[in-house]
Amino acid sequence: MTSLHTLLKQKPWTAPKRRIRSRLFTISIHCGFQYGYYILLSLLLFIATCEAYHHPIQFAIPANKVVKEIPKKDRDFAFINPKDTSTYIYQSEEPYYKDYQRSYFGITCKKAGWDCMRHYEILANGCIPYFIDLDQCHPDTMAFLPKELILEAMHLPGVSYKTLSIDHEQFDHARYQEIVTALLEHTRRYLTTEKMAQYLLDTMNYSGRKPILFLSYDTSPDYLRCLMLTGLKQILGDQVVDFPQIPHIYSNYPYDIKNLS
Repeated sequence: MTSLHTLLKQKPWTAPKRRIRSRLFTISIHCGFQYGYYILLSLLLFIATCEAYHHPIQFAIPANKVVKEIPKKDRDFAFINPKDTSTYIYQSEEPYYKDYQRSYFGITCKKAGWDCMRHYEILANGCIPYFIDLDQCHPDTMAFLPKELILEAMHLPGVSYKTLSIDHEQFDHARYQEIVTALLEHTRRYLTTEKMAQYLLDTMNYSGRKPILFLSYDTSPDYLRCLMLTGLKQILGDQVVDFPQIPHIYSNYPYDIKNLS
């Protein structure tokens, strides 16, 4: 799986060098633990009385990582397999992506959680994820992933996960081509960083007139946080203020991004 620093390597913006002043609401609470506890409790009680809706978000991939057309296939399954770390042989993004581009299927699965950058890298390279146990994933998890199409492709005649091969005499090549084309188009329309960020803005009924304060707990790499922030920056630029600032997403980051973990 490509590291986060590689995905964010091409950045069209730089971090602001001056202090940004905007109409952002800032709350500073200077009090002891006891008063802070009651304030927090009051806020929670207030939130509990509000009508709230949960909207799903998930990982995404920068649009410049999505291939323009379905590449020619000469391999049944991509070499890299998350179930076998000995297959983690690629030291750079290009050969890693080429492996998916030349393959009909790329194996992926749930690891620390259901969402994973690998799913989007497979799709963006004109390949179909062979997603182990995808049928057990809750509908609201990775809600924008076209699960039914992926499952249909996995169950096409001749596809064998056990042998990691395809019997091409049984395989429905025409249907595969229809599915992989639909998945690539779906990726372009819904699964890029800009599209996911635009969905967030639309869901919030954001008018585009006010700055956005993007709050983080810390600045260490986090796929969901960094990819959403990337999409917002792609759309709104410096109108999005990240605090604390996530330094490694900017082109003027002074350190070697390969050392990020």
